[in-house]
Amino acid sequence: MAAEDFERAADLVEIGLPALRLSRQDATQRVWLDALPRSVLANRPMLLHGMVGAHLVVGDTQGVDALLDEIDRLLEHPPAGGLVVHDRTELGRLPARNAMHRAGLALLRGDIDGTIRHGERAGALAEPDDHMGRGAAAALIGLARWTVGDLDAARLQYETARAAFVNAEMWADILGVSLGLADMQLALGRLGDAERTLTSGLEVAATHGPLRGTADMHIGLAEVHLERNELDAVTEHLAASHSLGDAMGLGQHAYRWRVVDARLRSIAGDHAAALDLLREAEQREDTDFFPKVRPVAATIARIRITSGDLAGAARWAEARGLDPGDDVDYLREYEHLTFARLLLATGRADEAIPLLERLAAAAETGHRTGSAIEAHALVALAHHALGDTTTALSRLETALRQARAERFVRAILDSGPALVPLLESAVRHDRAAREATALLASARTPSAPVNALVDPLTAKELDVLRLLRTELTGPEIAAELIVSINTVRTHTKNIFTKLGVTNRRSAVRRADELGL
Repeated sequence: MAAEDFERAADLVEIGLPALRLSRQDATQRVWLDALPRSVLANRPMLLHGMVGAHLVVGDTQGVDALLDEIDRLLEHPPAGGLVVHDRTELGRLPARNAMHRAGLALLRGDIDGTIRHGERAGALAEPDDHMGRGAAAALIGLARWTVGDLDAARLQYETARAAFVNAEMWADILGVSLGLADMQLALGRLGDAERTLTSGLEVAATHGPLRGTADMHIGLAEVHLERNELDAVTEHLAASHSLGDAMGLGQHAYRWRVVDARLRSIAGDHAAALDLLREAEQREDTDFFPKVRPVAATIARIRITSGDLAGAARWAEARGLDPGDDVDYLREYEHLTFARLLLATGRADEAIPLLERLAAAAETGHRTGSAIEAHALVALAHHALGDTTTALSRLETALRQARAERFVRAILDSGPALVPLLESAVRHDRAAREATALLASARTPSAPVNALVDPLTAKELDVLRLLRTELTGPEIAAELIVSINTVRTHTKNIFTKLGVTNRRSAVRRADELGL
């Protein structure tokens, strides 16, 4: 290029494009292609195709329609001098790839029907051995289904895409698809499946890395452990992600790790630090092709509600045009659940209940268990606030039983401190008492006096300490926490050592003194 030998430069770029795509070096691909004179690309459909992909991957749709039309014209009516193509096999796959890019363009524009139509055409045009083309078509259809809340269909498409990318040995793309698949599995309440998907992604990275997306596997696992309230594991995966850095993450990484870290800090009571991180996350928010189902602004509103800044949360709700009478849909489900929290916090439980009932019904219909659990828990709090304890306990029991299989915790605990007396009532009335007792053990978060210890208690040791207050025996504590009795004994020994005591009663008394 420096010598202005653009024909030779174009040859080299075309030869290098497959490797750049496989390693997700999208920025380099775009820089090279944009540097070539347009006249050099006039008879090179593969480079035009590369230019389309390089622009779409960063959400830049300007001029893409014209490029796609130009590729179609070149394929239908080649110029008199013929086409310049270095890989004839790839040229044969170009009609399917063009349809795939039209599907991606439609998705970016919010045209769901167009995405599915072009995606299905891309899949039909792809040869049986074109694993990349078939996988990309399935992924795009999956994204369209995901956007409208049909997560079961979206999950199946993503599983198809992942298998195709394995066959194509597109290792970096496997990680991208794994992240989306895990997000869907989380929303569907399949925490175990999400954990297995992300762990498998880390195994791919360990075998074929270094790969972009490795850091995202750790963030995804941190999110799984956060839902289970396994805070030590969250910290470990955050640290692993940090050590890899944004360069080993996809476009979403810079904002997603900040959101997880913010939630962790909020649980610990440091709302100011959480808000600082979320403001940084909002500036970096990039969901790539994924639907924007959990906007950072809504998470900021949740932290404001938790910290008592109801006026700040109300300004967000007003700016988003939220109203208790709104129709509900998947893309705004997280916002509406957040708004319902605000209604409860401002004494408008009667207005929150109809909205929450619609959200719960929609989530149940869409098999979005995580949202359904949250909605049922908030309905329970709303009825409790209105003095209807019977209905409150019934809905809380529904939430607790749905949460049990996959060990959801935060979806219920994050409902707020008003949940504690309701959980205590559930235990007294034997309404999912086992689950309620386990949640009560996690309901109190570490407060400032924890730091007064030279060697602070870990989150798991705090869980054991909370159960030491009860009449439960060692084996019963192990059963509640789903760990072995030896693990409970180890944690208990550590608690005694750190608190400077020798028995259970003294440990509880010392914990009270320290505000634990």
